[in-house]
Amino acid sequence: MPAFKPVTAQQRRRFGQVADPVGIVLGMSTCVTPAGVDCPSPSKDIGIVLYNGPFAVHGEPGSQLPDQIFTVTVPASMREGKAVIGLAQFALLGGGRPWVQTDSFTVNVEH
Repeated sequence: MPAFKPVTAQQRRRFGQVADPVGIVLGMSTCVTPAGVDCPSPSKDIGIVLYNGPFAVHGEPGSQLPDQIFTVTVPASMREGKAVIGLAQFALLGGGRPWVQTDSFTVNVEH
C-alpha cells in the first residue's frame, strides 16, 4: 500500500440490540520497531489518526448488516513495511449504556 494513496476500509456494525452509533476513530501505526515486528493493539494505541467522526451507517443491497465505507490516506511519514489500521467504535446501547469496540487489520506500506 503506497503512502499518499487512498485506502478504503469498510466497517460493519455488529450490534445484537438497538444501538445509536456515536462515532468512530481510524488510526494507523507501524509494526516495525527497534525490537522487531510487533503491531500495537488499537485498544492501547490508535496511532496516527486517519479519521475521527460520525459513523453514519447504511445498508448495502443484499447485506443484513449496516456498514460505512471510509477512504483515508496513508501518511507520508509512515515507515515502509508491516503496519496496522485500528479502529475504535463508540455507540449507546438500549437505554443509553455506552459501548466501545476495537478492531484492527494489518497492511503492508510501500513508498
